[in-house]
Amino acid sequence: MRFLYTNANSLLNKMPELRYKVEVEKYDVISITETWASPAINDAELSIEGYSMFRKDRNGSKGGGVILYVTHRVRACVSDQLTNSEFDESLWCNVELNHKRLLIGLCYRSPGSNAENDSCLLKLMETAAIRAGTHHVVILGDFNFPQIDYNNEHVSAADDDPATLFFNKTQDMCLYQHVRKTTRLRQHQTPSILDLVFTEEENLIDTIHYDAPLGKSDHVLLIWDLQLSCPEMRGAQTKYNYHKGDFVAIQNSLQCINWNERWKDKSISEMWCDLVQLLQEQVAVHVP
Repeated sequence: MRFLYTNANSLLNKMPELRYKVEVEKYDVISITETWASPAINDAELSIEGYSMFRKDRNGSKGGGVILYVTHRVRACVSDQLTNSEFDESLWCNVELNHKRLLIGLCYRSPGSNAENDSCLLKLMETAAIRAGTHHVVILGDFNFPQIDYNNEHVSAADDDPATLFFNKTQDMCLYQHVRKTTRLRQHQTPSILDLVFTEEENLIDTIHYDAPLGKSDHVLLIWDLQLSCPEMRGAQTKYNYHKGDFVAIQNSLQCINWNERWKDKSISEMWCDLVQLLQEQVAVHVP
């Protein structure tokens, strides 16, 4: 499935450009935050031919808003339980694909989000990640956490800061974050990664492409292919939570080995195979 995501900074005036891009590129899922839509804007003004449209506007103030477009080639419906959660702005959609279900969650966390709303976001993501009957999960959007550096697994914030709590939660849930380059650029401001894309398996997305923004938005377009393999092509997999692994115990076990004796008269290939097997055994014992 081919995905497009961006923060539009007001969508209505960018619809002609978006429709043209969709007609040329043929995306399956289009997800947009900060639509700035309101009840005064009807569905026809935001619709794209050939797509089911799901929108959630911000109530009571200007800005915000999220919208999802899903190609008519697949069946899609809103998950009301998740969409109507206590977190301010998110939209969740179930997509049926050859007897498998994909859950797509689109979130916008305002820079002014308070502690209660941030806590609701963490609960929402945890609920979605373990949702029964779902084979794959994609959670994406603008989370406004410039303090988080997923490339180096570091957060420039205190332990009780919302950014740190969010990072730790995504690590605890074993979610893989795929965005590695700057997504927001504005003159006289430091470039940052505010837009994130999570999946429960790393190999679901190979490469994310970074394209020019829609109109005068200060967020780039993110484009990728979601690799959904057939059930018969995949064997049973064990998923390890390396974030909680006992690496001290692994290190102690390896230090007890007499490597000269263990690898005496072995070839480079034999030593490599032995090392791989040994590490796999240590992971099975010391990583939950």
